[in-house]
Amino acid sequence: MTRNEIPAADMLAAMVRAILSTGEKMVMDGSFYKEIGPIVSAERVSSPVELFPAEVEKGARSLLDFGCGTGAYRARCESSGLSWTGLNYAEGMSSGARSAAETIGDIVFYDGINIPFEDASFDVVFSMQVFEHLPNIPATFSELARILKPGGAIVGSVSQLEQMHDYSTFNFTPYGLKLASASAGLNLEVVYPRFDAFTFLFRRLLIVTSGTNENSVSPELRPDNGVMRAIEEFGERIGADAVRTNLMKLMFASHFAFVIRK
Repeated sequence: MTRNEIPAADMLAAMVRAILSTGEKMVMDGSFYKEIGPIVSAERVSSPVELFPAEVEKGARSLLDFGCGTGAYRARCESSGLSWTGLNYAEGMSSGARSAAETIGDIVFYDGINIPFEDASFDVVFSMQVFEHLPNIPATFSELARILKPGGAIVGSVSQLEQMHDYSTFNFTPYGLKLASASAGLNLEVVYPRFDAFTFLFRRLLIVTSGTNENSVSPELRPDNGVMRAIEEFGERIGADAVRTNLMKLMFASHFAFVIRK
């Protein structure tokens, strides 16, 4: 077996299972259970775009793709029945990405603070791995709250346990996102664990040492991989309820999805 044929994902899941096999209880900070327990979802969400249909059912029609890049998610947004507008912070983009985005219609560029839209302009703001790059969290959340219509939602995903990348500034905990939302008059409605940090960071280690994003761990970046199943099995074995099991998943999630409501 060559180095490239080593089943890295299998080895990683086996290590996690070995640790969990010795466990007898689930000990978590009480504030985590109190503050986040009531809003952690038992559902699996691979991508926050899966949450768009529920917003459309509530009457949502317009969407701002906050930090849209070159519009990779535009088709998914529009196929859900949402009209799409993109927004980018020009200075935070590479020259190549900025040039490509400038050729795409319906993308607006702004100064990184003041979002150039009227109050209550959008039903949904979509934020896909953008909040961890914000230089000014309070100002941005205030602006997002301003442009949202009453009852509207910020739907997206954010990093929790991820190393520095692309000028990232802050990783969010679910409680931190709850506080940032509340400070702008918004309510963190629900959170969903996405990828586990063990798999994500191990994949990044392989990327750093190989120079490619595709490796044997890449297919395991999903909410039902071997590590997540091991946590579920551990919860069942010790008699933990669904909330505590999903909180444990969330505690060790590299990213989590969310819905923030105005």
